[in-house]
Amino acid sequence: MIEHAYILLDPIECLRASIAPGYILGRYLLNDLGIETTIVSIFIKDDVKEKLETEGFGVESPNKKMLTSGSILTFEGWLRKTYFKVKKNSIVVNFSQSLIPVTANGNGFKSIYYAQGMIVEALKDLEPDLPMHYRLVLKTLLMTNILKKLDSNLVKVFRKTSDLFIANSRFCGQMYEKYGVKVDDIIYPPVEIEKFDYNGPRSNDYVLTYIGKETSPLFLEKLVKVCKKKGIKIKAFGMKADFLPKKIKKDIEIYKNIPTPELVKLYGNARLTLFIFNQEPFGYVPVESLAAGTPVLTLNEQGPSESIVDGETGWLVPKSKIIPKLLEIWEQGYDESMRTKCKERAKNFAMDKILKEWEEKIKDLVE
Repeated sequence: MIEHAYILLDPIECLRASIAPGYILGRYLLNDLGIETTIVSIFIKDDVKEKLETEGFGVESPNKKMLTSGSILTFEGWLRKTYFKVKKNSIVVNFSQSLIPVTANGNGFKSIYYAQGMIVEALKDLEPDLPMHYRLVLKTLLMTNILKKLDSNLVKVFRKTSDLFIANSRFCGQMYEKYGVKVDDIIYPPVEIEKFDYNGPRSNDYVLTYIGKETSPLFLEKLVKVCKKKGIKIKAFGMKADFLPKKIKKDIEIYKNIPTPELVKLYGNARLTLFIFNQEPFGYVPVESLAAGTPVLTLNEQGPSESIVDGETGWLVPKSKIIPKLLEIWEQGYDESMRTKCKERAKNFAMDKILKEWEEKIKDLVE
């Protein structure tokens, strides 16, 4: 009998991105299944903590003073791994790379680990686009295998302390198995696709792209140059836009901190969404675009290759072929039936469907 649920998360500055699956599952446990649920993290911003408490969650955090913010915050949390004691008759769903659940006074508990990508693999893919001084330090650490060994050892601890080890995509599962970790199942992150449904008129007069930690400035510079020459308008959104060189920013229309209703219109009016990345175990942007009925051009690898069906809901190509394919699509267009197929495909990642998968896993584990 489950008396309590714990959702363990990486340092929390907001409830989006890699934090979202755990937060959404927590809401489901708390509100739909009626299980007392506590959110745990080594750091939670005050405004987020207040929101969680208002929603009825228990919140536990030592609120350690963190030295970093943004995408580096997860890496700092990983370096500062912390043990957390849980109550008896509890279930723990661990979405973090920084918290390890342990028993309190010998009481047992059931535990699921949700793997969203290994720190070292992400750093390896991000390294070529980091500033030179960061790149040199990281390259040295990667060459010595110090980070790889730490990451591998910690992941094996998560495997040992978990009854179930679930990955957020087939690509992600293969990544962990490469390190000798058995993956029990795949559950994709839940996406609130109904929020991104778009049925208004479509202008189709621009390409939409995303600027985040996954985006290569070098590639974006080349893309902007080609599109400007061909008269193709580019619109972009994402929190990393301010870090772009001025020569790129002056030729694209950037939307920062855009509310969801406006983002939906941005998706819906684009001819296509272009999603480029270095490391992406899943990818929310492609699924959100599908839900809005806009096909996606992306790479034929990693997580996005599992959400996009080539030729039906978008196009999957090698990175060297991205720009030629973009020009081809812009000039030749595509059948409008593709938009309907996009919306149908997005249902595979709908929140209700994914949460039912979670409920079945939890019930099988505790019964």
